[in-house]
Formats: sequence, C-alpha cells, structure tokens
Amino acid sequence: MNWLDLVEQTQHCQRNWDHNRTVDPATVDWLLDIGYTMPTKQNLDTVQIVTFRDRKQIEHIARSAVDSRLTWKKDLIQNPQMLAPVVFLYFKKMDQEETQRSLHERSEYRGGTTHIEIGLVAGAMALAANSVGMKTGFCRCFGVIEDAEADNPTVQLLKTQRLQNLGVDPRQLQLGLGVGYPLQDRPSHIDNNKGFHLQYIKNPATKIII
Repeated sequence: MNWLDLVEQTQHCQRNWDHNRTVDPATVDWLLDIGYTMPTKQNLDTVQIVTFRDRKQIEHIARSAVDSRLTWKKDLIQNPQMLAPVVFLYFKKMDQEETQRSLHERSEYRGGTTHIEIGLVAGAMALAANSVGMKTGFCRCFGVIEDAEADNPTVQLLKTQRLQNLGVDPRQLQLGLGVGYPLQDRPSHIDNNKGFHLQYIKNPATKIII
C-alpha cells in the first residue's frame, strides 16, 4: 500500500455516489471499530458516532448540512458528500460518568481535546475506507442540526430518548463523514446532478526537521 497515494486520495472531498453499490454492513462495523479504537486522552470515552444508512434520514441530513449564515440557501444541497450511502456523524459524548471522570483531566483544555480526538477518529475511518476502494467526504456545516430547537426531522431523530441515553445531543455535533463508492464516469467534485463544486489545492508545506 502506498500511504502517500492513499492520503492524497482521501484529501479530495467526494461529491458523487454510486447508489447501486451498497456498503457491506461488516465494513461499516469494521470502520466503527477502527474509529473507536483510536487514542483519546486517558482513553476516555469522549466521542459518540451515529451511523446512518437509511436514505430518507440521509437526505434530511444533507438538507441540514448548510452554513447557518446562508439562510437564503437553506433548501439547497450545498454539501452532497452528505448524500453518501453511509453517513457518520461525530458528537462530543455527553455521558455523565465520563464527563465527571474527565473534568479534572480536561479543564485546562476547554474542550479542545475532544475536537482533536474527533479529528483522529474520523481521519482514521476515512483512510480505512479509502484503503478498501471507497471514497469519502467530510462536512462541518450543520447550522440547522446544531440548533436543537429546530423543527427538522434529523434534529427530532437525534433528540429521541434512546439516543439521548447514549449521550447524543444535537448541539454537540462536530463533524460528518460520507462514505461509499463513487460514480466512475465523473471527477470527485461533480455531484450526481452534474453540479460543479470548487476544489482547493493545498499550498506546499514547509517541512521543519530539527
């Protein structure tokens, strides 16, 4: 495996999906195992992943995945990476026992440590998915879902008692990851409806070795 090629592939946000190819449930379970096995400070249980495979719920998520500042564009699908066959949403876990245990360890970091941990978890899952032939796309724009009072089907789902008992609070959503197989006849930045999305090129990095 060429790790540099794998990372470069993972770098590009996938905007189109082959919905005729499903992601095997065992692969979804494997990706979750990878995510939950990644390191966290003191091995605290601070990240909750919620996995979506139902098309109707995924479509609700995609309609919610907009920048809250762009209210006039709320009904447009701005981030079609969230229309993937499988969508993982990453939350700060609100489990009371873990919260109390971690207060002393995390107080000086003001919550930033959990953001780092979510990045590690999601990054590992994205690399793993790309390593077995799938593509991925990250999304951080969830203005509608983050408003826990919003009259939105996804918010209402995330507010169910079962998910609340598992430490899921819509206001603690930090990141989304779409995973699936791409359409073979178009580049990653052209979505299923042939809509064009901007691509950004990274500036050359400065390697500092002391």
